[in-house]
Amino acid sequence: MTEAFGRVLVLGGIRSGKSEYAEALLTGAPRVTYLATGPSRDDDAWAERVKAHLARRPEHWTTEEVGGALTDRLTDEAALLVDDLGGWLTAAYDAVGWEGQVDPDPLVAAVAARRGPLVLVSPEVGLTVVQATESGRRFTDSLGILNRRLAEVCDGVVLVVAGTPVWLKGTPPDRATLHRRSRTAPVRTRATPGVVVSGVELTELPDPFDPTTMGMPDEDAREAARDRLATLDVAGPGLGGLAETVAVAGGQQGTTAPVEYTDVRLVLLNSVGDDRPAAGEGVYPLLADRAGVRLEIVELAAEEADPVHADVLTAKEVSAAIDRGRALAERAVDGGADLLVLGTLADAGTPAAAIVSLLTGAEPPALLARVATADGHVDDNTWMARAATARDSLRRIRAAARDPRSLLASLGGTELAVATGVILAAAARRTPVVIDGPLGVTAGLLARDIAGQTRHWLLLLDHGGHPTVKLGADVLGLYPVLDLKLGLGEGANALAALPLAQTALALGAALTSDVEPADED
Repeated sequence: MTEAFGRVLVLGGIRSGKSEYAEALLTGAPRVTYLATGPSRDDDAWAERVKAHLARRPEHWTTEEVGGALTDRLTDEAALLVDDLGGWLTAAYDAVGWEGQVDPDPLVAAVAARRGPLVLVSPEVGLTVVQATESGRRFTDSLGILNRRLAEVCDGVVLVVAGTPVWLKGTPPDRATLHRRSRTAPVRTRATPGVVVSGVELTELPDPFDPTTMGMPDEDAREAARDRLATLDVAGPGLGGLAETVAVAGGQQGTTAPVEYTDVRLVLLNSVGDDRPAAGEGVYPLLADRAGVRLEIVELAAEEADPVHADVLTAKEVSAAIDRGRALAERAVDGGADLLVLGTLADAGTPAAAIVSLLTGAEPPALLARVATADGHVDDNTWMARAATARDSLRRIRAAARDPRSLLASLGGTELAVATGVILAAAARRTPVVIDGPLGVTAGLLARDIAGQTRHWLLLLDHGGHPTVKLGADVLGLYPVLDLKLGLGEGANALAALPLAQTALALGAALTSDVEPADED
C-alpha cells in the first residue's frame, strides 16, 4: 500500500467523532461533494443532527442526498465524502426487502476502481452485542462483511474511538497529501490566455516554509511502474524513452499506473516595463490552447540595478519575491492544478549562467547560448557583452556569501526569486513542476539548495540545446523526454512537448498488464 492519499475508510461507533474526523481529512480540498446516505424523514432530532453536520462543512462543499444510489456517484471528479455506509445499507435493504439480499460487489468494485480522494464513513458494529431481532442481525452481519471487504481495497483504514483516530492501515496523510487531486480521466479545458495576476502585493502570505516537512516521491511505486511497463500488451518494445517519464510520474503520483495530468497550469512570468512581446499573444496562448493548459500571466515589477555594479535586490525583496511565488503555487494547487509549468518572457541566460557557474564550477562563457539576430545571423558582439556581464558580476561578489538567497539578491532578480518560490511550494504540496530553460533550471538548483527534496518534483521535457539547461539538468538528475532542441521560448518548449508525455501516461494507464497496481492489493 502506497502513501498516496486516495481511499480511506473511517470506522467508529455512535458519537465517536468519526464524521468530524472524516471531514477534517478533506479540509482544504478545492472541491468536495458530500454524499449523504441518510433518509429524509420528519424527525426533529434527526433534523437537528443533519443541521449540525451541515454547519461543520465548508460553504463551498456540495451536499447530495443519494440514499442507496451511491455506486454510480463514485466516478465524480471531486473529492468525495460518503456519510455513512450504514445509511446506504439500510436504504439498500429497504429497496430489496429485509428478507432479501444486498449485493456489496458493485460498491466494492467502484471503490476499488476509484483514483481520486474518497473518504467512506461507516459504523463499527463488530464490538456491539448480538442483535435481538433477525433484521438487526442481518444488518450487523452485512455491514461487518462490507467493512471488511472495503478495508481490503482502501488505501487507509482508521478507527475513531472517543474522538481519537487510530490508523489500522496506512499512515495519517499529511497536509500535502490531503490535497492530492482526483486521478480520473482528464477533462480538457481551453486555455485562458490573458489572465493576469498582480504579483506586486500579497493579500495573504503563505505559512513559513519548513523544508523538513517536504515529502519525497514513492520510490517503490516508481520502480513498480517501470516494471509494469515491460508487461504492457503492445506489439513492439513499448514506450522506449518515454517509459522513464511514466515511471517518474508513478513515483510522484504514488501509483504503479500513473494517469494523465488533468489540470496543468503555465505560470508565465513577465516583468512590466521590459521591451518584450505581449504575453497574451503569439506562441504561448496557441500552444496552451492545443495542450489543454491554463495560462496564467504574472506581471512583476522590473528591477533596474546592474549586477555588475550592485545587488539587484535587497534581502527583504528576495523574501517577498519567494513568498510571491509560493503564494502563486499554493493558489494553483488549491484550485486543482496537478502539474505546473514555469515559463518566462525574459532572456534569463546571463544571470542564470553566472549563478550556475558559481554552483557548478563551470566557466560562464561555456554556459551562454549563441545569440541569433532576427534574420538568423549569429550576433557575436552581443554574446561577448553577455559573457563580460557574467564575468564582471561574479568578480564583484567573489567574496560574498554563496547561499541561495544571497545569490538571488546579488545576481538573480525578481523573476528568478519568484520561480524559486513556485518550485518550493509546489514540491511541498507534492505537485510536479516542469522547468524549461535557463530561468527554470537555475530556480531548480536554488530551490534544491534550500530544500534538497525539491529536485525530485521537477520534470524536463526538452533542454532546447541550451548549455546552462543541459548542465543544470544533469546536476539535478533530470533527463529530457525529447531532444528536439526547441527554441520557442521558456515554457513554450514544454507546452509543445507536453502532449507526447500525456500520451505516454494515457497509454501506460489504459493498456492491460500482467502486473497489478500496488495500491490495489
